[in-house]
Amino acid sequence: MKLTITSKVENPLLDRRKVEGSLEFSGSTPTNNEVVSLLAKELKVDPSVVAIKTIATHFSERRASFSAYTYHSTE
Repeated sequence: MKLTITSKVENPLLDRRKVEGSLEFSGSTPTNNEVVSLLAKELKVDPSVVAIKTIATHFSERRASFSAYTYHSTE
């Protein structure tokens, strides 16, 4: 599975960062947990501070777009 980040937007008021990007995969659509672990590894953060908002697959393709939030702490 290949993860590409297209945008990162900091939101200091809510103490989080919005991350958007795309996934290329083979087989079935990746689960939220798989995307969380891959995104945490890419951003070098703990997986417990990553929240997936959406994963939207493209019709008849092995690609998907995602939107997620990373927080600065678990609180």
